[in-house]
Amino acid sequence: MRVPEMIQAVQGAVQQNRRVTMKDLAEEFSVSKSSMHNIVRKDLKMTKIAPKFIPKDLTRAQKDQRRDVSNRNIQLVKDNPEFLHSVITCDES
Repeated sequence: MRVPEMIQAVQGAVQQNRRVTMKDLAEEFSVSKSSMHNIVRKDLKMTKIAPKFIPKDLTRAQKDQRRDVSNRNIQLVKDNPEFLHSVITCDES
């Protein structure tokens, strides 16, 4: 039952408690877990990372920030080719 009212209500529930489970949402809205999965994943374009739901798509501001940081890093490398020898990377997980 993927109607706009249901989708909007689920979005509100997820925003109130990002740690909610698919099972809890399905029970709260009286739909199957697969229907709830479709609403959350396909309609709301959200995915669960760690125990929280987060939007899959970056906002315009996030995209702009990533572009700006990338451009600054490119300029740093152009100005100082040795710059990359001082960069340390890590994985957030």
